[in-house]
Amino acid sequence: MRLMILTATALLAGAVLGQEASAPPADYVRGDLVQFIANGGWCWYQDERLLVDPAGGRLLIGSVANALGLGGKARDADIDVTGYHLASGARTNVTLRNLPSYGGGDDHNAAAFWIRPDGRYLAVYTGHNEASRRTWYRISERPHDATAWGPEQSFDWGAAQPGTKSNVTYSNLFYLSAEKRLYNIAREDQRSPNIAVSDDFGSTWRYLGKLTVPRTHVAYSDGYFRFADNGVDRIDFIATEHHPRDFNNGIFHGYIQGGRTYNSTGKLLDDRLDDEKAPAPEDFTRVFQPSAEDGVDDATDYHRGWTIDLGYWAPGQPHALFLTRYGTQTWPLGAKRTPQNSGAADHRLFYARCENGVWRSTELCHMGHPLYPAEQDYTGLGALHRDHPNVLYVSTPVDPRDNRPLAHRELFRGETDDAGHTWAWTPITWDSSADNCRPIVPAWDSSHTALLWWRGRYDSQRSYDTAVVGLIDRDDAPGPVSFTPATPANTTLPSGGPVPTTGPSAARGAADGTWHRRLVTAEGPTVFAAGEAGEENVPPLATTVDAPADGVYDVYAYFWSNPAEDWRLAAGLADQPRMVFRRQACQRARADEFDGTVPLTAPTVALYRAFLGRVTAKAGQGVVVHLDDTPDRSPDGRCRTWYAGVGLARSDALVPWRARPADSSLR
Repeated sequence: MRLMILTATALLAGAVLGQEASAPPADYVRGDLVQFIANGGWCWYQDERLLVDPAGGRLLIGSVANALGLGGKARDADIDVTGYHLASGARTNVTLRNLPSYGGGDDHNAAAFWIRPDGRYLAVYTGHNEASRRTWYRISERPHDATAWGPEQSFDWGAAQPGTKSNVTYSNLFYLSAEKRLYNIAREDQRSPNIAVSDDFGSTWRYLGKLTVPRTHVAYSDGYFRFADNGVDRIDFIATEHHPRDFNNGIFHGYIQGGRTYNSTGKLLDDRLDDEKAPAPEDFTRVFQPSAEDGVDDATDYHRGWTIDLGYWAPGQPHALFLTRYGTQTWPLGAKRTPQNSGAADHRLFYARCENGVWRSTELCHMGHPLYPAEQDYTGLGALHRDHPNVLYVSTPVDPRDNRPLAHRELFRGETDDAGHTWAWTPITWDSSADNCRPIVPAWDSSHTALLWWRGRYDSQRSYDTAVVGLIDRDDAPGPVSFTPATPANTTLPSGGPVPTTGPSAARGAADGTWHRRLVTAEGPTVFAAGEAGEENVPPLATTVDAPADGVYDVYAYFWSNPAEDWRLAAGLADQPRMVFRRQACQRARADEFDGTVPLTAPTVALYRAFLGRVTAKAGQGVVVHLDDTPDRSPDGRCRTWYAGVGLARSDALVPWRARPADSSLR
């Protein structure tokens, strides 16, 4: 085994775009941003959190709501499954269980999913260090339908291992067709990966054994594992010895096959998974060797590795992403340096590729400081593309093209044409008003991509205000948007009656429970406004816009917001539930998206758009959008709504977002 590490110097081969261009657009997204759920987040040690069901035409998304997010305490600790219909954009959401950990909603508790042979979904979930030692699971009542679930059942790890004392965290599901067996790998006894299996497609479970056991227990946890499987006969994993807060970790690789474990070269390390004997993580093939924290050249050393993602670049040939610290700078800056925080201000992301048992690693980019100081190694992370092994995505506050610091964590698409030695970078988000973190790309097929992440404010694993958003590449994309302002002529009460309003006026409307027609500026445009003078609850609206021709249309609702405040709009197609949209989970409207001139900015405010869904309409047929305010008060005390109008965009036989040219101003 040999290890090769290339420095970041070669990675700037991706050209810096638009050196002489004008200022970049604010809250730019390269594609059409979809909000999947307004309050949700996830950790990265449970899978599959995101699943494509091609037969059902749906995405299945697992997330955990938090009290800091939309809905507040009433939504705290809800374990959600969101279904997204790929053809229509319709979303459904079901709470599988309310499961707090350490007193609140915890992103470690997200569900993992699997599609059974009968088309029904299996959802498996547990708490963060769940003291009951139970993993819960439910099976959907109907094939390809995430809206109704059977009764909750549980597997008791403690009862399966008499005489042990532990707790359980994470769920990872893998089905091997050659064995006709479903695996769930969780952190359990000895804070190490333990395995339960099902031979009846998740209906019942039994304990199998341990994947690894620690040589010595060090503080919090004994190994962090990421997995990938080929669906037939093999499950690969990368691992650390312990938590990077407590130990100067290396990265190691091995795989499960035929009830045994092997290192990267195929050397047998454990001939029986179904017993309590197992190798330690460091017995497997080393992918990354950390530098010693010995005071010699520490300022330029890579140390304290952590596992990020794992996949296959070719059959039986894995590749991976892992994180390290670099140097000795602490975070917060200037804090007293200890082994626990040394190097926390400067993380680096590596791409590692195995060819016939030999691993080579390349530094990809700077990942900056942690999301919050108590977890020194929580960063924005990265994701491998499951169907395009030369493509990956990273979330970083440092532009990988020139190492320039950014105000927020942005997403970049990396592509290599030389087996990972060098990478060219394209911004997916830019000049965002909130962080874009923890991207994930599920397996689909070579013609389609779903890229999801969460966006917003993250204070800790149990304190976050984030929405799950993303981009769907379906070999089509909307054309120019025809924007129709909302007026008393096209906007009514849902019953068809007129909307009681006052105005138009440039003055703030009173908190009287009615909409107000308000001028954005003295010259216009005019919007429907609510909540300007305090909390109120106004009646819902319905705006009808006629389709200009026969076709398939993407439908958007537009609203104004102060980019520094939390203004909101509830919107949805007539046959779907309304969702709450906020500036932090939407994209700014841009001049080049419209087929005409539309005002985009005014003093202190900007125009934002929310994707509602996709409809098929005949020429002259009315497309109906339902709107409302959101009296739920936001953390900054605002509950303001400025509703602007509706946009329709033809969406058949156009250019996929991944093939569009990048905006020339993104330098």
